[in-house]
Amino acid sequence: LSLLFIVWLLPSPNSISISYELSKPWEKEDLIAPFDFAVYKSDAEISAEKNNIKQHIELYYLNNDSAFIANEKLFFEQNKLSKQEQIICTEIFNTLASKKIIELPDTTLSETNPQVLIEKNKTVEVAHLRDFYTLAQADSFLNAQIKTQIDDKSTLHLTEFAENYLTHTLFFNKKITVQNLQQQVSNVVSIKDKTLKGQSIIK
Repeated sequence: LSLLFIVWLLPSPNSISISYELSKPWEKEDLIAPFDFAVYKSDAEISAEKNNIKQHIELYYLNNDSAFIANEKLFFEQNKLSKQEQIICTEIFNTLASKKIIELPDTTLSETNPQVLIEKNKTVEVAHLRDFYTLAQADSFLNAQIKTQIDDKSTLHLTEFAENYLTHTLFFNKKITVQNLQQQVSNVVSIKDKTLKGQSIIK
């Protein structure tokens, strides 16, 4: 019984009593970790990390210009154009097809120029929102080109006809974007750092 009492009074080998004043030099011997232990992030740090992911999430898009091509064909079939108008409108549609018309996501963007990932033929291309026209920008481009290259008499009816045939060529893939966001958020770990037994904690 006496032996048990003495052992109880002895300090535990896994407990350490340390007194340290911040911003002061460490004046004792190196403090060595007696066992493995982790340093955990605070709730505020974890929340901030997750919010940062949400604010800078990559947007996934599918490149599909089939509707645009079909609409362009209909435009020339359904409208009687002069030779000059045909040439100018062909150039305009070719420029828009090359530049591409992007569908804006149905969410508020924290960045004015977020990164987008475009899927086509099982490959993914990295780009940015500003690299493409929105539908409104494509319409403005079309109107400006027609007004500067065709006489005033034909301009009004031609712009009204042509803008009705514009459509997106890059479509927002909300499902994949949300899945990627959820995966990145779930990958946020609670451990900030880890110290192994025998490593110096303070030198």
